Amino acid sequence: MQQLYDEDFRQFVEVGPSGNLTAFVTDILRGQKDWLGIASNQRQKPGLETLQLLLGQLFTQGMTLDWHALFPAPTW
Repeated sequence: MQQLYDEDFRQFVEVGPSGNLTAFVTDILRGQKDWLGIASNQRQKPGLETLQLLLGQLFTQGMTLDWHALFPAPTW
């Protein structure tokens, strides 16, 4: 993780059954600036709600998302 950070990777999304690896990333990158770690699966939440929360977090952190690929409708 430190090498990825050193190579200017700043957004990390964990795809898996829990957020355990995201917690490890937090420990490894503690004290570093401008990075984001998000666990994609949140227990006790349905899959669609989890996906919507993940997309919302990524969007509010400034990531560009291809909304037309996800929702083929006008975005007004």
